[in-house]
Amino acid sequence: MILKDSELFSKEDIAKIEDMKNAVYVCETCLRSREGGWANQAVAIFWNKDEANVPPGGSRWFGMFWRVEVSGHQSLFITNAQSAVEHPITGVIAENGDIIYSRYRHDYRVSPDGTAMVDGGRDYFRTGPVGIGTVTLMIQDGELVEVDRALR
Repeated sequence: MILKDSELFSKEDIAKIEDMKNAVYVCETCLRSREGGWANQAVAIFWNKDEANVPPGGSRWFGMFWRVEVSGHQSLFITNAQSAVEHPITGVIAENGDIIYSRYRHDYRVSPDGTAMVDGGRDYFRTGPVGIGTVTLMIQDGELVEVDRALR
């Protein structure tokens, strides 16, 4: 099971976004920045179920995230999330079968059973205990899926 619950939005908020945008929540990960590297921030990735709702020049993938302004006020942003689906995500498999991945640089994660850890998002891959192996994940057709597995 890929652990991908949102830390940015509650389950109720995810359901509201899905209903309002006719979309499906996929996962949280980072996006490419304007400079070409990976942004150091998690974004909730959604897949638009209806191509007719895609704005001109947009994609079926959109991301939502919070940004803290200088004043301390939080603002909600929506952005094109196409870059999230174009590159793989490396995760680790805990001994209980859970799959964890790091959402962005310095996003240190430990599996609930404590047998696997991962850090680095899409910038680098650092792991300590690796559970039973690693996986390659991709976002495809509205889902975060496993495409390759390397057991130790």
